[in-house]
Amino acid sequence: MPVEPNRDHQSAAVGGQVIEPIRLAGGWSGHVLTGVASLPDGGNEPLALPSVDDWPETLSTLLGETDPNIDCEILKHSENTRVFRGRLSLGNRTIEVIAKQRRVVGALPRLASLFRLSRERHNWERALLLGRIGVPTALPLAILERTRPQRESWLITWAIPGVVDLQQFALMHLSPKNSSGAHRVKSILTDRIVDLFARLDRNGLHHRDMKGSNILVTGCDGPVEQLGIWLVDLDGLHRSQQSQRRRWQPVVRLAVSLQPYSSITRTDAVRFLRRYLERLQLPADSWRRRWPRLAARVQHYAAQSRKRKRQKLDGFDGA
Repeated sequence: MPVEPNRDHQSAAVGGQVIEPIRLAGGWSGHVLTGVASLPDGGNEPLALPSVDDWPETLSTLLGETDPNIDCEILKHSENTRVFRGRLSLGNRTIEVIAKQRRVVGALPRLASLFRLSRERHNWERALLLGRIGVPTALPLAILERTRPQRESWLITWAIPGVVDLQQFALMHLSPKNSSGAHRVKSILTDRIVDLFARLDRNGLHHRDMKGSNILVTGCDGPVEQLGIWLVDLDGLHRSQQSQRRRWQPVVRLAVSLQPYSSITRTDAVRFLRRYLERLQLPADSWRRRWPRLAARVQHYAAQSRKRKRQKLDGFDGA
């Protein structure tokens, strides 16, 4: 049975985000996002979110799994993790969300979990931070955790509508037969990705897994000027000391993930490098000096990736 939201603490407003505490029966506690200053894609219009009073009944139903009619699509299901896409009724509206549930399984992991934040808590905080610095990502809507009878957490985020990842986009929309149209599309996407990298760099953030499948593209069916990108899978996002190697590691990782796609050419890579150098306020013509070293790192990393994949397949008999 749902309980009233916890009113012991006032809501916190940080960077235009209004975050309210919430407490539910069964030892569950957490927070919900009830207000943001602007849309996640950088628009200027305010985004109306459900109030804290809209959440208890829906969350209690979700946690108890008492409603067999919950409309959801299972994306991942393992011993300790479940991820699904579904629609939640909140107040007088229905919102499509991605919900991630994680249980800590095993004695040692349970002991370790007592001394560190859960992955869901980390990703909740990372997503809020990205929203404050203007990096589009899936809007975090609610975080819930409990420690008894076992350590368990839920993270609920807004499901970004009408997206494909960057690798799928390269395969589906960048046909070499339409070189003039593809050039315009790639130029706009390059600017969007350069802006994303520059914002992360300026705020001391480093993504260890910056690959094409973690960059989502929206607006594929509209004018090219409406194309947008979104960063997802925030497990790899960390604060780090600025160094030349760390600064370029995400660039190298992204380049490797896009190598198999013939529509992404050397010219596109050089264009990205020149624009990124300009955003970092470094001489754009220095790309000639940096390019050979970066290209060598890309080839080295790609060779290592292929080797790791072969090692994983060793002994696999196809049965």
